[in-house]
Amino acid sequence: MDIIHGTLLLWRHPRLWGLCLGPLFAAILLYVALGVGGGMVLVPYLQQWAGKIGPEWLGTVGFVALWIVLFPFLFTLLAGAFAGLIFEPLSLAVEKVVRGADTSEMTPLSGGAALGDTGARLALSVTLVLLSFGLGFVFGPIPGILAASIIGLLDYTSPIFARRGKTLGPQWRELFGVLNVRTVTFALAAGFVSLIPVVGVLMLPGMIAGGTLLILGRDKTGVSKPPSINYSPSGTGDGVGDGDGVTSSVT
Repeated sequence: MDIIHGTLLLWRHPRLWGLCLGPLFAAILLYVALGVGGGMVLVPYLQQWAGKIGPEWLGTVGFVALWIVLFPFLFTLLAGAFAGLIFEPLSLAVEKVVRGADTSEMTPLSGGAALGDTGARLALSVTLVLLSFGLGFVFGPIPGILAASIIGLLDYTSPIFARRGKTLGPQWRELFGVLNVRTVTFALAAGFVSLIPVVGVLMLPGMIAGGTLLILGRDKTGVSKPPSINYSPSGTGDGVGDGDGVTSSVT
């Protein structure tokens, strides 16, 4: 599984840890801020409502239940607009560990294109929120899990697509035009992990690394090659993995 492979790659390359910490700290701050802010806004209303039918502390319990069930889902959809951007340096470093310093395929998006792409991803997230909320009354948690899986697949693979000048549209066509077991497995795993409170945030670096490995493992037709990450005692020669005694390759 690419998420596990990506996490192991990060663990075995200490020089990549610095690229994880800054974006991860920013994501944690946003996670906490949304949770605290949501509590400050919702708890008084929930306590007032609970006071009409029982003790006010039921309002606090209700907020905790909402936080466990809904908050990770909402954060995942919000993160779909920014996680790929803040973890771009990490994704690039992972690609260099795997492929070396070859940049022949890289044609990064311009500032305007990147801004428009971020807006498109945010619009998609809002659309999926509304659809999953409405369909959830009929199908239960399944629409929410599928929405988180779609966002996770698009978000955690977005940096490597952006480095090749591909925005949301081309990325969508390439990923969903030729679906395969490896891609679907990554999407479902990313969606499931993202919905686990706290764990989903802490696993962001591993999922970004895994998404990068997923795309590097696809051939020109979009069909995934068998995943394989090999660790050998020598450095990579790219200035990232050298000196930590590990190299990696995806074939």
